[in-house]
Amino acid sequence: MQKIKTKTLTTIIALILLSSMAISAFSISTANAQGSLKTYAYVGATPNPVGVGQQTVIRLGITDQLAAPRYGWEGLKVTITHPDGTNETLGPFRTDATGGSYTIYTPTVAGNYTLQSFFPQQTNPAAINSNGLVIPTGATMLASSSESVILSVQTEPILSYQTQ
Repeated sequence: MQKIKTKTLTTIIALILLSSMAISAFSISTANAQGSLKTYAYVGATPNPVGVGQQTVIRLGITDQLAAPRYGWEGLKVTITHPDGTNETLGPFRTDATGGSYTIYTPTVAGNYTLQSFFPQQTNPAAINSNGLVIPTGATMLASSSESVILSVQTEPILSYQTQ
């Protein structure tokens, strides 16, 4: 009789533990399928410094990639504040699947230009699991703006790399 009670008690404890693990696993996947994620916009310029009338590549995007090459984040913009304080807006841009894009910019006046990029809120089109980060389909990717970057433009041209 004692053996039956012990087996019954052991079985009940095992069922309780298995049930709690199953409920926990279900709760985690449900929580992951909804919600919003913070994004991190970035901007940069290469070369920097650059000469008046010379091209620089402005890189922009967010740090989150997408699931496949056919996808891209939409509507990104770059605001350029000129040395005289006037603003110029470039875009909208669409990123590639890595989350990044670029444009070519040619400054016309010497001085410091301030660059800042903006990512508008949007929905993730397809689930991705990258390096342990899961972004489910339909997750809201929150709007973000990059830190400001100074592009230094000088009157003298910057010499490019010369091969011999």
